[in-house]
Amino acid sequence: TVTKVSQDALRGYIVEIEHLYGIKTEYSSLKDVNVTVGDKIKQGDVIGTAGSNNYDQNSGVHVHFKVIKGGFKINPNELIGTKINQFKDE
Repeated sequence: TVTKVSQDALRGYIVEIEHLYGIKTEYSSLKDVNVTVGDKIKQGDVIGTAGSNNYDQNSGVHVHFKVIKGGFKINPNELIGTKINQFKDE
């Protein structure tokens, strides 16, 4: 479920999505957004278009991606191959 859609002067458009088991993902540096708060989305849906930001202009066009659980950021690289139901009892 999309829980936040905002625009930041430094970070571009930002979208936050709440998943099962308290997992949240955040996408920023978006050029535009195709979702609104409350939308139920699934894997493969396009939430926006990659863009750039004023915070790190040298990065060029990209999307900044965060995974958050219990207020803590998790390195997305450590989650490759992990199924979300592994967080069920945490």
